Amino acid sequence: MKVFLGGTCNNSTWREELIPMLNCDYFNPVVSDWTPECQEEELKQREECDYLLYVITSEMKGVYSIAEVVDDSNKRPGKVIFCFLRDGFDESQIKSLEAVQSMLLKNRAHICQNLEHVANTLSILNHDSIQEDLYRDTLKQKIQAQKSPCIRDIMEVEFPHVEYQAKEDFDKHITNIQVKRHDPDEIKDAIVSKIPAVFGVEVKKVEDFSLFV
Repeated sequence: MKVFLGGTCNNSTWREELIPMLNCDYFNPVVSDWTPECQEEELKQREECDYLLYVITSEMKGVYSIAEVVDDSNKRPGKVIFCFLRDGFDESQIKSLEAVQSMLLKNRAHICQNLEHVANTLSILNHDSIQEDLYRDTLKQKIQAQKSPCIRDIMEVEFPHVEYQAKEDFDKHITNIQVKRHDPDEIKDAIVSKIPAVFGVEVKKVEDFSLFV
């Protein structure tokens, strides 16, 4: 499991305090020399990391991190962890940040009160991720042993976080798979290419929910 360490920069030391407490992989976007390549890598990591952590401290000067955490909570419900450290914020700022928390909770974000709470939350999520991987490996072996595997089982193994619907014909050949509009096109391409290669099940078409009839 890998976590993106987003949030306040501006010489804030929360990352240095948190990292020794982590038992999972992480990506730290803070670098001494910010380049366009660094920005590209940050965007890539935000897409690829299993969880997106945003810690807000009173060293913040702008509000872009707030925009990022709200955006990510909409795009990846349940995969955002949010924490603001109250020291240094005044009462009105705390009320605003608590309002942000309420917004994030609607998207199933994990809300933490301090860095120790963040580390414990990530430890639990990492354990659950390991157990999920073991379950998926076992299920994959069972599916590959079947002559006509069910598309529901295949999607659970290969694309567990993609929201979809599917129609099958009687031979288990797929006539149509729908994925949510916010899922990127590369996921659709991966579904079309990977399922036939790994499981021998034909995928004829993948499109957005809104286009499905």
